[in-house]
Amino acid sequence: INSELHITHTLQKLIEHLTIFGKFDFGESWMVTEDKKRLKRIADYAPTEKGNIFKKESEYLEEFNIGEGLAGLVLNNKKIIVLEELSAPTFLRYEAANHAGLKTALGIPIIQDNDVTGVLLFGTDKQRKNILYFERIINEILGFIGSEIKRKILQDELNKWFNTLPDIISVA
Repeated sequence: INSELHITHTLQKLIEHLTIFGKFDFGESWMVTEDKKRLKRIADYAPTEKGNIFKKESEYLEEFNIGEGLAGLVLNNKKIIVLEELSAPTFLRYEAANHAGLKTALGIPIIQDNDVTGVLLFGTDKQRKNILYFERIINEILGFIGSEIKRKILQDELNKWFNTLPDIISVA
């Protein structure tokens, strides 16, 4: 994960690469808000027509309460979850998914120090058996992804402090 990019850009690149690698119709990154009460979409990518239909029809949902939908389920269970039937209430945007022809969704926790700080979501028009290889691979690199994202967040916070420090010193 490139250390020169802000966390938002880093997550966007991560989602793009994983969506293409897994041959998904869409990919999204959802992060826990600072107050720890909601999940907010940080990045998304839709390389296919089906993915773009889903993205366009679900743009309205930028944030939701922790515990809601697939991302909330992944967050609470701290494990990878695959939905083979995209329906309410487990998949909040089921109407958009059904209209786009999506059949399966995959939720992956971003774990940092045993806390889930975000969720990666992917969707496809394929059955689960067609994404098992991706599920196995991502399970192997889950710890690395979490630690790299944590490192990137800390780097961004340090940069903010260093950029603010001269202002604090000059006031003192």
